[in-house]
Amino acid sequence: MFTHEDIWEAIDRLAATKGHSTSGLAKLAGLDPTSFNKSKRQSAEGKPRWPSTESLAKILTVTNLQITEFITYIETTPVETTTELHIDTDAYTPLFQKGDVLLISDSAPIRKNDRIVIQSAADEIIIGVFIEQDTHHILVIDRGQKLSIEKKAIHSLARIMSVQY
Repeated sequence: MFTHEDIWEAIDRLAATKGHSTSGLAKLAGLDPTSFNKSKRQSAEGKPRWPSTESLAKILTVTNLQITEFITYIETTPVETTTELHIDTDAYTPLFQKGDVLLISDSAPIRKNDRIVIQSAADEIIIGVFIEQDTHHILVIDRGQKLSIEKKAIHSLARIMSVQY
């Protein structure tokens, strides 16, 4: 069995996995960009509002998923795998020093102001703060500079979950 919250979290996870905010996913599906806003998930009286089957069908179409695949996004117990990234250079100071170990997850949702690690297709590592994204670019702040990175140039993207100093 799943709950109202499980469905909304699945939509959030699907959007993040496909590289979109929930607003971006709604727009891509031809819906009002505010369709999936957290403020619209309950009525003024606190009654849960469920996404319509039409909205679900539209996001499944634009993400090229079957309903059975969408069900895998409904998790009753969150599962996040982390990978250790060992910092072996001083290139990321002042945030991270040589010898630090970052625990990163490529399955965790990425939100504004999260610290992230990007591995480019050319094997360059960028560690920065996620600002926003559109369908073609991700905007990151890396050591005080705003970088607009083309999504097609990204090999992997992961959220920094914690740091071991």
